[in-house]
Amino acid sequence: MKSKITIRLYLQYPNIQKKLSPILISVSWSGERVFKSTGVSVFPGDWDKRKADIKNSADNAQAISMYLSNIQKSVSEFHFDNLRNSVYVSKIDMRKQIDLIIQNAKNSGGSKTSFFDYYDMYI
Repeated sequence: MKSKITIRLYLQYPNIQKKLSPILISVSWSGERVFKSTGVSVFPGDWDKRKADIKNSADNAQAISMYLSNIQKSVSEFHFDNLRNSVYVSKIDMRKQIDLIIQNAKNSGGSKTSFFDYYDMYI
């Protein structure tokens, strides 16, 4: 099994400046690829395309950045734990795990801000 995994964050609608755009995660491994929404939306002007992260000047940037980093870290750990145990990860397995990671990240003590709280902040 190949050990490489690529995790990228990007906006669904990067060119519509006056509208919130969902932040998507793309995970690629062993010739497979999965796309999912992170459950967070930002204005494209608050997104740093080069860093694939929210700009420091955006409202609640630190909490959103930490939320996104935790998702990326958890996806990577899931991949390498399965690789270490010689377990094949299918697209379905990865989608389910990402859903679980996002749900846990929303419910964790790291940030008590809900998706709707983020949404209200940016409207």
